[in-house]
Amino acid sequence: LHVLGESMRLDKDIVKLCGDIDRLPEPILIVIDTFARCMLGGDENSGKEVGEFIAAADKLRTRYNSHVAIVHHKPKKGNGARGHTALPGAVDTMIEVVVKSKNSIILKCEKQKDGQQFDDISLTLQGVELNEKAENGEKQTSCVLVLDNTSTEEACLSANEQEVLKVLSSMGGEADNNEWMKISGLTNGTFYRVRNGLAAKGFVTRHKTGRKVQFRVSEKV
Repeated sequence: LHVLGESMRLDKDIVKLCGDIDRLPEPILIVIDTFARCMLGGDENSGKEVGEFIAAADKLRTRYNSHVAIVHHKPKKGNGARGHTALPGAVDTMIEVVVKSKNSIILKCEKQKDGQQFDDISLTLQGVELNEKAENGEKQTSCVLVLDNTSTEEACLSANEQEVLKVLSSMGGEADNNEWMKISGLTNGTFYRVRNGLAAKGFVTRHKTGRKVQFRVSEKV
């Protein structure tokens, strides 16, 4: 891993950048992080300037026969990539990173040229301890992303929905409404809202025998 930690104008500085890369082992992956920081002084809404940026990225791809990944941001309001549409139009694959909670993200395929889009990928942020210690002798930590064992659909549930679903599972996967609500610890209104959401999403099913109504964890879980 080699990091060139400076902002640049990719299309203007491409010769210098290639010179720096030529002194390193041949790259497999080149990450441009971010589009804005590597378009220093440029206008990301200009079709001409974005086109010049794309041409420079293509030069890296063909010169080193490597993958070029461009990190970019969405606008504060609205969907899609910020700036001119030439950039999303030029890429082969576009992946959106969706933050679901403090430690959970989902990767969504927004575009896959000449191929089928992949299913959502759920990842969890986990803390790790580094081998090196800080100057004061204390342990240093960082974090890594790992595949979430929870299904992507289940990861899309709210915190209350996940917790109430766990409660029902811990009750043998089946319970009547009042027992389930009591153990959940939620207020009546919140419980009913969460229960109905789980049912609408197919995570629990409702069964009636005579006057008795039971709820079960569905096969989806």
